[in-house]
Amino acid sequence: MTDPDEPYSQAMVLDTATVVGGAARRVRLPLGGLTPAAAPARAELVAWEGDADLQGDKVSLGSGPLTPVGGGRDRANVFDGSSGGVAELTFGVDVDTVSAELGVDPGLTIVTDKDVILFGVAALSVRARP
Repeated sequence: MTDPDEPYSQAMVLDTATVVGGAARRVRLPLGGLTPAAAPARAELVAWEGDADLQGDKVSLGSGPLTPVGGGRDRANVFDGSSGGVAELTFGVDVDTVSAELGVDPGLTIVTDKDVILFGVAALSVRARP
């Protein structure tokens, strides 16, 4: 159900422990059932990774690498040992927020070039079209 008067009126939780890295450097999780293309979306991500300083951890909702709201705000190192609202490094635990417009075939893509990431949960919120 959607309510166009609310800023985010559709939600989806992906609770899928997935390893990204090694042979599987890119994982794409389809977001079927959400509002179609050009809808603003926000994703809250929880992941665990091995090294906060290794570059190459990227997240996309279909429109290219996204800049996280917190941490080092580096789109080439989203998983940097940061957690929203915490000033210190969280030693391998990442809680990050990203925002973008959904593409025609919405999906959450997680990529790592050098690290290994255990992706845990994503809570996605989508603004319904008026």
